[in-house]
Amino acid sequence: MVRMTGNALPIFEPRLRERVAAHCEADLVPGFVDGVQHAGEQMIFAHGTANVATGAPMREDTGFLFGSVSKVLTTTPVLREVERGHLDAPVAKYLPGFALRTPGAADRILVRHPISHPDGIDADLCLPDARGRDALKAYVEDLASSCGTLFEPGEHLSYSHGGMIVAGRLLEVVTGRSFPEPARWSSPAWARLALLMKGP
Repeated sequence: MVRMTGNALPIFEPRLRERVAAHCEADLVPGFVDGVQHAGEQMIFAHGTANVATGAPMREDTGFLFGSVSKVLTTTPVLREVERGHLDAPVAKYLPGFALRTPGAADRILVRHPISHPDGIDADLCLPDARGRDALKAYVEDLASSCGTLFEPGEHLSYSHGGMIVAGRLLEVVTGRSFPEPARWSSPAWARLALLMKGP
């Protein structure tokens, strides 16, 4: 591992670009875009092809449908709450009014459940139309009338996109900031994600 100090990022940029190109060629990766942030400096670099069908080049601002990658970016700041003792608290402690159609189930869902998928929320078909800064709030409020549970919280594991949305709403409430605001997150990945989420 190479340790960088001060303004070392510009010095390492050519080396990083070479390594990315070599990796892409060796492993038949058509395109790659990534970013590095260090000591207040940021570098974003792209290599190869973004779309093999059209031949469009990969650019630093190429957008992606990142889907489940957002789960990692949501889970990371939630896990930081471990140090503050929030992981084993009920979600309802932070989201008053959090409810599901199954009576009492929401009260038994702990903060750890939405990020690890044993929450039991049956939300696969819960797709409200809300957009913008209040989308997560609207989604969580809609759970009370539209979603029950598949099992007792903590009893089984079942992939739960609804739980991840609850986790995002928890972060909004605990931090007091809207989900896409990059200033809320210490991770440089969140700053990039926020830019992609804003869109046109």
